[in-house]
Amino acid sequence: YRLNIRERDRNRKRKARQRLNLISSKEQAPESSGARRKEGLRRRRVYLARLRHRIKYLTKISHVQKAKIKRLQQKLLKEKQNNQRLTNLIKSNNKISGYSVTGMDNNEIRSNDDDNRMENITVKDLFFNNLSPNAKQRAKARIAEQKDQLPRGLNRSLRTELGLNVSNPAHVTQDEPSNLKNLVINFMIRDDISKISPDVKKMINGTSIRYWLHNLNILHEQFEAETGTSIAYSTLSSYVPVYVKKPNLSDWGTCLCAFCLNPQIKLEKLIRAGKLLDIDADLCYIINDITKINNLTTQLNKLKSQSENITYIEWQKERLPNHKAPLSKKNYCSSTLKDFVSKFLTEIDVQHVQRIKSQFSAFKQARLDALNLPEIAAIQIDWSESFILKQAREERSAYYNTQNVSTNSGYIWTKSYSYGFGALSDNTCHSAEATWASIQNLLIKLVKEKNVKNFILITDSTVAQYCNKTIFYLIALFAKTFEIEFKWIYLESGHGKGTPDAIGAVIKKAMADAIAYNPDETFKDAKDLLKGIENRVNFK
Repeated sequence: YRLNIRERDRNRKRKARQRLNLISSKEQAPESSGARRKEGLRRRRVYLARLRHRIKYLTKISHVQKAKIKRLQQKLLKEKQNNQRLTNLIKSNNKISGYSVTGMDNNEIRSNDDDNRMENITVKDLFFNNLSPNAKQRAKARIAEQKDQLPRGLNRSLRTELGLNVSNPAHVTQDEPSNLKNLVINFMIRDDISKISPDVKKMINGTSIRYWLHNLNILHEQFEAETGTSIAYSTLSSYVPVYVKKPNLSDWGTCLCAFCLNPQIKLEKLIRAGKLLDIDADLCYIINDITKINNLTTQLNKLKSQSENITYIEWQKERLPNHKAPLSKKNYCSSTLKDFVSKFLTEIDVQHVQRIKSQFSAFKQARLDALNLPEIAAIQIDWSESFILKQAREERSAYYNTQNVSTNSGYIWTKSYSYGFGALSDNTCHSAEATWASIQNLLIKLVKEKNVKNFILITDSTVAQYCNKTIFYLIALFAKTFEIEFKWIYLESGHGKGTPDAIGAVIKKAMADAIAYNPDETFKDAKDLLKGIENRVNFK
């Protein structure tokens, strides 16, 4: 019994050992196959890398060979061109000299001794060798007559080296505009469709710029309704002249003189409404011509008999609660046509326009006299708006305690030199005393250093600043002291803008830049600002 048990245990252990060996063999089989697979992949990678390297090497060699072949082809082409050029030069020389080289091929030409001497000849040498000293013009004419027989490419050489153009002139054809385009152009330049720019210097191709009075979509519909023509919007926009443009708010200029602007607005209103016929749209041109004034007055008197209402725009001065001086505002007004015409006739001030014309004529003559005569100096001055002195990085509470700096700027014309100047002050008073204090040192310098005997002052007609008894007394005292003469030209109200305003704007811009670019500095008053802008502006 014990022997059987031992035998059974040995058999059990043997079977267990066999099972373990079987399991281990199964586990080792995948590992060996995976190793073989990895080895195969590694060999393939090495083989592919060798192939890629070989392909790159062969490709590089092919590129080098192609580049060499291309260079050789270009060199061969240049040699052929040189040979052809020399052949053409020899043929042209023989033709101009009266000899013929027909029947000779390239090999015979190269072998000829005379041709060897012609290899280095240029077109310029060829041209002058066939000219006598007294017949250069006739030689040019002969070459021009033989242009049909000259070899190809020689015309370009004659033109570049000798400036002789024997080619046929090119005929430029100009297509005439179509009838539809003419209709669009005539429609767009009508006074009720577009208006000429107030600035006469704004021009395109020598034509004054005009601005639309309506949106282009509305003008498109109006064009189709009036002409009965069906036209696409894109076609109409392409036919609009380049000098007829869409306006911006700043294109209409600035309202400076209500005496001139209000009658002009009324005139344009009547023209757009079709009440006036064959009348110029610019009131200044009408006032300068007696015939046009009479024609306008006649048509306006006829309109008084019509009973209808009209709405128009007018610049009016109004006093606001928080403002001392009245402000100009554009308001809508409505009245009968009779009252409108009567008001229009009363606003047409012929003397106002004539005064403006005479004042600017005198201004122009004063500048010319100052530029031509050494003893005359013309000075135009004007006060600019006060500059608000704000410190960089200032607190919000500093806004309620602002400091203003006043600027009296101007420009002086003399024969030796002309320049702009400006006077800064912490006092914002623009009275006659302040005006005289700002220009007194300049006048003394001109009298003592430049020996100026006649001064011509040009200003606007502001009563508080220039046109009062105080300034007259100060000028008379100065003239009596230095034995000089003064002439004062007062410009009409609303027409005093000029060079001093531009100089004042430059000075204020320089002061603002000085504060902005130096945030760590303190500008207490006008003296500090003057030191900060000395190197920024080229004024006195």
